Amino acid sequence: MRKADMLAILIKAAEVSSCTEFVVIGSQAIHGTWPDPEMDVVLRSNDLDLFPLHGYGDSNVVYEELMLHLGQDSDFDLETGTYIEAVSETLARLPPDWSTRTLREVVGSVEIGGSRREVTVIFPEIHDLTVSKLAIRREKDLEFLAGVVDLGLVEQSILRSRYQQTPRITNDRLVEGLADIDEAFDRRDRGHPQAQG
Repeated sequence: MRKADMLAILIKAAEVSSCTEFVVIGSQAIHGTWPDPEMDVVLRSNDLDLFPLHGYGDSNVVYEELMLHLGQDSDFDLETGTYIEAVSETLARLPPDWSTRTLREVVGSVEIGGSRREVTVIFPEIHDLTVSKLAIRREKDLEFLAGVVDLGLVEQSILRSRYQQTPRITNDRLVEGLADIDEAFDRRDRGHPQAQG
C-alpha cells in the first residue's frame, strides 16, 4: 500500500465513523516515518490496521460501521483493493511510554455535523513500531525488521532496549527477538540487505 492509499482510507474512515483521530499500527504505520518505502512487505500489504484514538465507545457501532463500509470484502475493498482492520488498542505489543513518542499528521478534513474538522493520524515512532512487529515474529515481521534496518531507519541499541521492555513476550521470544535484531544488522553490515523494491 502506498501512502496515498492509506490517506484515502483514513478520510473515508472519518466520514463513516465521525471519528477524526486514528492510530495506525502494523506495517503501514511506517508511512509516518518514511512515506512509500521501497519495502515489499509494506507495498504488497493491502490492509490498514487502525483504531480510533478515543476508542470505539460503549457500543460497537463505530467498529461495525468501519468494518461494514471499509473492511475486507466491503464495496470499498472491492473497488480499491485496500481495506481496514479495525483493531483493539491493546492488539499491538508496544513498549511502555510509546504514546509519548508518537508522530502526528493532519491528513485532510471532513464534514461532520455541519462543520469541517481535521482528520489526524497518529503513528508509533519507528523503533516502537518495529519492536511491536518483532514481538509477533511472523515471517513478514522479520522482513519488516530487515527492511527498516537496511534503510537505516533504526538503531540497534534502541531496538534492543525497547524490545526488552515490551510486554507480553515470553523469555524464549525475547531471546529470539534480540538475536533477530543482531542478525538483521549483521546482514546489513556484511552487505546482504533484504529490503527489495
